[in-house]
Amino acid sequence: MKNIFTIFGKELTVFLRDKRTLITTFVLPIVFYYIFFNVMTGMALKTKKEIKNKTVTVGFSQTIPSDLIAFLKTNLDNLSFKMIANNDKVENLLTDKKLEAFLYKEGGKIVIEYNSAKRLSREAKKRLEKGLEDYKKQLIAKNLEELQIPEEKVNPFEIENKDTASQKDVAMAFLGRLMPYLIIIMLFSGALGFGLEVSTGEKEKGTIATLLVSQATRTEIVLGKLFYVIVIEIIYSIVNIVGFFLASLSSSKMVSKEMASQALQEAAKHSDKIQQLGVSFNPATVISVFLLILPIGLISAALIIAIGSYARSMKEGQTLMTPVLLVIIFVALLTINAPLKVPQYFYYIPVLNTAITMQEILTGKIVLSHFMLSFGITVLLAVALVGFSVYLFNREDIHFRI
Repeated sequence: MKNIFTIFGKELTVFLRDKRTLITTFVLPIVFYYIFFNVMTGMALKTKKEIKNKTVTVGFSQTIPSDLIAFLKTNLDNLSFKMIANNDKVENLLTDKKLEAFLYKEGGKIVIEYNSAKRLSREAKKRLEKGLEDYKKQLIAKNLEELQIPEEKVNPFEIENKDTASQKDVAMAFLGRLMPYLIIIMLFSGALGFGLEVSTGEKEKGTIATLLVSQATRTEIVLGKLFYVIVIEIIYSIVNIVGFFLASLSSSKMVSKEMASQALQEAAKHSDKIQQLGVSFNPATVISVFLLILPIGLISAALIIAIGSYARSMKEGQTLMTPVLLVIIFVALLTINAPLKVPQYFYYIPVLNTAITMQEILTGKIVLSHFMLSFGITVLLAVALVGFSVYLFNREDIHFRI
């Protein structure tokens, strides 16, 4: 055990002495997420405002009533109208952006022709739909008045949606879908660089021979390196996830400022329904998630060290890890769009079972049998991969391959 901690301490000391690695691990993720989220949110808000204030050109055929065009001109902002005599040219005009939408009447329908590949064309369609709906309501009300029919006769009730989910429920549902994916990806990406460095990197630097003739057994060397990689990858994952959510909160403030007046109006209408956003994790949730993370961390560390021990160089190690990472990303992505009723066999698939079980824990729907099954299978795979790493590390031909 002493030798294991000696190897762990040696690797940790090398890590702590490298200022560039420390900055890359602890500072860069937070700075990157902050800049990325704020720049992307700022650009999105700017584009949205630009589109909203942009005057778009709408063509219409001679079949459209003049009073409808007059109504649209009066009630819709930032729209200009142009009569098009030849309907055959409309498609070309939409493609060339000379028109953003085109209105024509066909039987009892008013058709909005637009190009869904163009943002301004989609915006024109959205504005026209609202204007046409308002015009239709006005016509219905006028016709009912002329016929002396109460509006309640044709519109007996209004439809109102009432969401019973609290803000906390919504937040936990979001985190339940996103966090397992983030944790798994961060664990494997965090382990990749450090795992290859302490395995293949030792070969390239020529320090592997010195380490092999030390008093530590090869099993102790592997376990010491595994312990080091697990600690670093978990820290790396936590820093990235914290940076992700801090950046999310920061960018959400920009959105809040943009929507401040609308939010105040909605709050005035539904003040009795506004609830404080409070995402809380009780100790049982934290412990359960951490217990699931540990064997996944061990799997990623053992797998990368095994591949790193086999690879001749860092380049070969990264090449060999690429298909593994693609499989892990694919499995992790399945959790974002998991079926409503998760099939039982999902809990027998390593990594996927952990992610699905994390979702259950974070959304407060934990099933003990699922937790035990996922944890047990993941631990068994982790032990098998650790044994495989030890086996490879004990082979001389692996260390000194040319």
